Amino acid sequence: MPRFDDARALAETLLAAQAPERWLRAQHVTIRARELSGLPGVDRDPLMTAAILHGIGGSPVVARTGFAPFDAARFLDVRGYDERIVALVAHHAGAAERAARRGFAPGRHVDEATPTRDALWYCDATTGSDGGQVLPATDLASVLAAVSRTEALRSASRTL
Repeated sequence: MPRFDDARALAETLLAAQAPERWLRAQHVTIRARELSGLPGVDRDPLMTAAILHGIGGSPVVARTGFAPFDAARFLDVRGYDERIVALVAHHAGAAERAARRGFAPGRHVDEATPTRDALWYCDATTGSDGGQVLPATDLASVLAAVSRTEALRSASRTL
């Protein structure tokens, strides 16, 4: 599995020149992830790696379907990234729900619904386009969608 430094170099290569605003944001999401990495149940390395890579689907090199989270996951998958990292990137910020509304199937990547996943979603939701911190309430619809998705997943797993 590629290390964080490798993931950072890949994200920089894909984003810095062609999508510098996404590169800046990815760095700030990662800084926020580092701040949350000590929380109970949060796995630092997967969180940090997924945070730096979560925006690569916006790179012209990576984009295929136009749905950035799934494009990023496909790109990472074929490059041998750990399934957990690929799934965290594929599902960040409630991507499966947004994908379903657009007619995309989530593929084989499972949304883990763990504190690590929740931390990534929080970092993404609280980082503005310029890298500045925003309050989650400024994007209440996204927060509510993420909460609804998490509750649906937890309910479904209890009934299985």
